[in-house]
Amino acid sequence: MHTAIYILHSAILLFAAPTEPSISLHLDRLPEEEKVYLAGLDSELKRLIGEQTWAGSRPGFPFAVQIDLFFDKFSRNAILRRYEAGILIGLKSGVQFRDRRWEFPFAQEERLPWSDPYHPLTGLVEYYLALACGTEMDRYRPLGGEPYYERARMIAQAARFEALYALGWEERRRLAEKFSDSLWVTLRKAAYHFESGRRFLAVDNIEDAVPHLAEAVHLAMSTAPENLELKYGDHVIRFVDRQKVVDALTALEMWDELDEFEEWAKESEE
Repeated sequence: MHTAIYILHSAILLFAAPTEPSISLHLDRLPEEEKVYLAGLDSELKRLIGEQTWAGSRPGFPFAVQIDLFFDKFSRNAILRRYEAGILIGLKSGVQFRDRRWEFPFAQEERLPWSDPYHPLTGLVEYYLALACGTEMDRYRPLGGEPYYERARMIAQAARFEALYALGWEERRRLAEKFSDSLWVTLRKAAYHFESGRRFLAVDNIEDAVPHLAEAVHLAMSTAPENLELKYGDHVIRFVDRQKVVDALTALEMWDELDEFEEWAKESEE
C-alpha cells in the first residue's frame, strides 16, 4: 500500500506543473529577409506544444525539453516559402533525437495545425516529442511510453500521404517501431525499475528500493553493456545511466550486485 501511494504521489508531482519547452531557431545561414519572416515561429511552436495534453489531464509537455531548429536553405515563389532544416531535441535524462533531413512549407498567415491535419513542420516536431515523452514515461510506469510510441507511429503513417514522405519518413517509421523490439523492451523495463529504486532511495525507503534496483541490474545484464545507451543513427536513447546504477548500489551496500554489474560493464571497454 505504501509503495502504491508513493508511486501515485510521484506521478502527481511529475504532472502537476508542465514545463514550457525551450525552443531556439538557428537562422545564421538565411538572408536577413528570411530571418525577419520566420520571427515568431518559436513562440508559435511553444503555444502549440503547450496546448496539447501529453500526460495526465493538464495541457503542456511534462518534461524539460530543449528544441533546436537549424535552418539551412530556403526557396520561394509567389505563393509559397519552403525551408530545409535540421532538428535536435534533448532531455535532461540524456535522450537526444537529431534529424538533419527535413523540408517543409511555411507561411506567416497560415495557422499551423497540430496532429490533424498532418503538416510537415508540426508533424515532425510532434513525432520526436512523442518519442521523447515515451522514453520518459517508461521511467515512471512499466512500459508507460507505449501510447507515445504509438502516437509517433501514427504520425509516420499520416506522413505517407504527403509529397515529402521520401525525405526520411520511412526511417522514422522504423525508429518508432524499434521501441517494441525485445532488446528495447528489456531496457525500457530496466529503466522503470532503476528510476523507481532511485526514488525510493531518495526518501530512505530501503525496503522498496532494493528489489527495484536488483531487478534493474538483472534486466540490464541480460543485454550487452553498450546497449544501455542505444545509438540509432543520429539518435541517442539513454535508458539507464551506468554511473548512477553504481552510485545507487553503493549507497545501498548491494555489494554482490555491484561486483557483478561492474564486471559485466567492463566488457564494453575491452
